[in-house]
Amino acid sequence: MNRAEFWKNFVLGDEVQIAGRFLYNGLCSFHEMDTLHYEDEIFEVLYNLSVGVERLVKVAVILIEHKEGESFEKVERDLKNHKHQGLVDRVKRKHALKLDMAHNDFIQLLSKFYNTHRYGRYAVGTTLDAGGEKRELHAFFAKHLGVVIKDEPPFQVARNSKEFRGFLGQVEVLQVSRTVQLLIFAGRGLCVTGLGGVRTGGVRRNRVSCVCVRGCSTPGTRRSLFGQPRHCRIGSFRVQS
Repeated sequence: MNRAEFWKNFVLGDEVQIAGRFLYNGLCSFHEMDTLHYEDEIFEVLYNLSVGVERLVKVAVILIEHKEGESFEKVERDLKNHKHQGLVDRVKRKHALKLDMAHNDFIQLLSKFYNTHRYGRYAVGTTLDAGGEKRELHAFFAKHLGVVIKDEPPFQVARNSKEFRGFLGQVEVLQVSRTVQLLIFAGRGLCVTGLGGVRTGGVRRNRVSCVCVRGCSTPGTRRSLFGQPRHCRIGSFRVQS
């Protein structure tokens, strides 16, 4: 196994696990929120989700675009950006991603947060426009769930609900992550992760192909890409009101 094969089979496998951790933490934080009012809570959710999706998509971009013998430095330079939509578009040039309007709007939401709202409070000029991430999230839910979110404290505070938790977790985060993981784990001539992998047609295949965003690798747990291993934290995640 040469340097590039080791990188793609094992190092990037660790990266998938790291991305999954950010996604899991973002979902857990949102699940524990009682309201949609506090900006620090919403910031934590969007920060974790934006980092997780970005890192996961970058793994797919590397596996798709890097060619044998190509300079590693070139790949590193090309990945030094945080534009989620740009990364997704690079994947789309080679593979058809089944993302609907809500999924694409979700990616745009994360991209705008990471490139605009994440450091917005450090600029004096944004003093009167702080809290943009909360407005963006409210608008996202209002558009795709057809709800009116009223957040006018202290008399009325927008409450989190089973509907919001289910839509963000099961529909948006998991669906986008599954779609990207299909490219990473399903083959299509790409190297995939796993010490327990076996070689098939020259490509190392992982015995554990978990659909959850955490990329479970529990020894002895074997499921299809559409299964959810018993020890999978995301797979056992349940939405509560």
